[in-house]
Amino acid sequence: LKSLNQNGRIVWRPTEWLPLCTLDVLCVTTLGNDYNFLNPDGVPLGHRSGEVQQAIADGLEGSGYAVQLSSFPWMTRDRFPWNLNPMIKKMHTGVKQLNRICDEIISNRRAEQQRAEGRVERRDLLDKLMHLEPEDLRGNLITFLIAGSDTTAMAISWCLYYLSLNPHIQAKVRAEVDALGHDPKTIADLNQLSYVECCILEALRLQPPAVFLLNECIRDTVLDGKRIPTGTVVATLFRKAMVAESQGGKTFKYVISFRRNVGLLVMALLLTSPLYVTISHLVGDLVSVPGRIWPSRRRR
Repeated sequence: LKSLNQNGRIVWRPTEWLPLCTLDVLCVTTLGNDYNFLNPDGVPLGHRSGEVQQAIADGLEGSGYAVQLSSFPWMTRDRFPWNLNPMIKKMHTGVKQLNRICDEIISNRRAEQQRAEGRVERRDLLDKLMHLEPEDLRGNLITFLIAGSDTTAMAISWCLYYLSLNPHIQAKVRAEVDALGHDPKTIADLNQLSYVECCILEALRLQPPAVFLLNECIRDTVLDGKRIPTGTVVATLFRKAMVAESQGGKTFKYVISFRRNVGLLVMALLLTSPLYVTISHLVGDLVSVPGRIWPSRRRR
């Protein structure tokens, strides 16, 4: 903290540091390696952290633009003249870069497994997915990189922002973290942070990192009296379901159960677990005072 002190204030850049932090957490839990994006002395990934972040940002920004052209899908292809559009070019550039990064990660893991001749089994998500076809495996890794880093960092930023606006809520969060007596390290620890969970869910309700889902109907379906043919892409919008009716929303009702969707469960864990730990660390170690942030008195 002393190294960050400038004129009696702690100056930090959450939009720069939080994505690197969540990317580190994701790589440890998913890939089994700590690439230390926040520490240049870490294990080399083969790509600078800025390039990984830029690939994710380009893919997200370009994809967001491409969604607006959903009625004209041919205009999003990576071919002349559509790729003259800078946003379409950005999307395909980001996706190609992510493909190269993930292919390199997969290739390194396969080589490691061959050298070990089955004697060593890593306990990470990548090892459990190595049986998938190369294209499916790469697609899953790209999804994890995007959903587990950028969106998680965004959610943390919003949660900290709302906590700074509500000191009385922040005090309750800090009291719960202090009552734990140590930094959360296990699922049992996280289960004791129920108030932290409420704050995270409220921040996600107010500022969801993903405002809609796109799903393809795999068989003819009737939903709310309407027939949906096979192959139809269905957009599920969250915003109106997450705000009060007086603010233009509407009462939320579950229409489809996602209890058996393992992919959604994995993504939920990738998103929320770093939220618990990071927010608990920051709130426990820093005390916000109007105009200043001071190190807390909490002893470890």
